[in-house]
Amino acid sequence: MPAKSAFEGAVGYDINAALVIPNAELTRLGVRHSAVTGAQQTLYRAYSQAGNALTWESVARIETEALVRSGMAQGMAQATVNKAIDALKSAGVSGPTRIPWGG
Repeated sequence: MPAKSAFEGAVGYDINAALVIPNAELTRLGVRHSAVTGAQQTLYRAYSQAGNALTWESVARIETEALVRSGMAQGMAQATVNKAIDALKSAGVSGPTRIPWGG
């Protein structure tokens, strides 16, 4: 979390060190990983079609909305996404490199 492909090739991005939510935790929260992925796909495709550049702020909005659509409470979703983005920034990632599912 957030979508890995948004950071492919970014300096400082390590797919193995990126924060993730374990499937068992998602299940405990009543959130299905497949629902998160489906929501991410829908939201990123729509964002791409609008022709906007992907920023940290847009990643935060999309990822939070994907978690909420998948059943996570708004506050928890926002906190989770903020923590993941802060970790990426702390690792030296300057921002997303591409729009996942952007065609």
